[in-house]
Amino acid sequence: RPDIVYCSISAYGQLGEWSGRGAYDHVVQALTGMMMMSGDSADAPPLKVGFPVIDVAAGMLGALSVVSALFRRMHDGQGARIDTSMVQASLMLMYPNASTFLTHQVEPQRVGNRGYTGSPTADTYRCADGWLATAANTPAQFRKLTRVLGMEALCEDGEALDLAAFNAPGGGFVVARDLEGVRRRFREAFATRSAADMEAQLNAVGVAAARVRRLGEFLAEIDGGQQLPLPYRSYGEAGRGGTRTPGLGFRFLGESMDRPEGAPSLGEHNQALLAELQAGAAEAATMPVVATTLT
Repeated sequence: RPDIVYCSISAYGQLGEWSGRGAYDHVVQALTGMMMMSGDSADAPPLKVGFPVIDVAAGMLGALSVVSALFRRMHDGQGARIDTSMVQASLMLMYPNASTFLTHQVEPQRVGNRGYTGSPTADTYRCADGWLATAANTPAQFRKLTRVLGMEALCEDGEALDLAAFNAPGGGFVVARDLEGVRRRFREAFATRSAADMEAQLNAVGVAAARVRRLGEFLAEIDGGQQLPLPYRSYGEAGRGGTRTPGLGFRFLGESMDRPEGAPSLGEHNQALLAELQAGAAEAATMPVVATTLT
C-alpha cells in the first residue's frame, strides 16, 4: 500500500544517536533552551512553561504533517512516512529565536513579563487590585496610554525618550533613552489604579491591555457571554466520564462544525472496521475492546 500515510512522533526523531532516547515535556524544554527563555535576568534559574506546551505542539505538528501528506496524495497518489519529534516542535515554537541564533549567533535575552518589542510600555504592571499587561508599542499607542494616565508631557521629554525616533514619519517602536526611569513612572502610575478599569479604558482607545487572570477565571468569565464565543465541544455523557472542551481552536465561518454524535467511544467501531477488513462476522463479534496503558 504505497498510498498509506504514517506519522511517527517521538522525543528526538528517528535519525541520529539520540533517536533511542525517551523524554517528557519538561526534559525537552530543558534540552532545547526553552527553560532559559523565561525569567527576568540572565542569572535567573530555569523556568519551564506552566503546561505541557511541547506535548501539545508535537501533536499539532503531527496533525499538520498528516494533512499535508494527504493533500499531496490527492495529486500524486503517494503516501508518506513522516518523522516529527518533540524537539522539532520545541524549535518550531521558538522559530524566530532559533532562526536568529542560526543566522547571527545571537542568544535571545530573557525579558520576563515584558513584550518582545523593547518598548518601555510593553510590560506587565502591578495595579491596586491585580496585574495588567499592556502593549503600547508604537508612538501613537504610547500617546493614547499617556493621555489615559494623564502623563502627556512624557511624549515631549527628550531625556526620557528618543524623540527623533518617536516623531519619525512611518512610525516604528518607542525607544527610551532612560528605560528604567520611564518604566518606573508607569509602575507608579498603575500602582494606584484598578487593573479592571484600566483594561476597559485602554482597549476603548485602541491600546491592547488585559488584566492578568487565572485560566478558570477567564473561562468562567466568557462562558455563555458574547465577549469571545468559543466553539465549545462536549464528548460523552456528563457525570459519566464526559469531557467539555474549548473546541478545535478554529472554525469555518458560516458553517456549523457540530457533530451531534460526538467522538466514538473506545471500541465502538470494532465490528464495522473488522468487517470492512473482511474479517468474518463471527470473529468480529467476539473481538474484545482493547485498551493500552503506558507503564
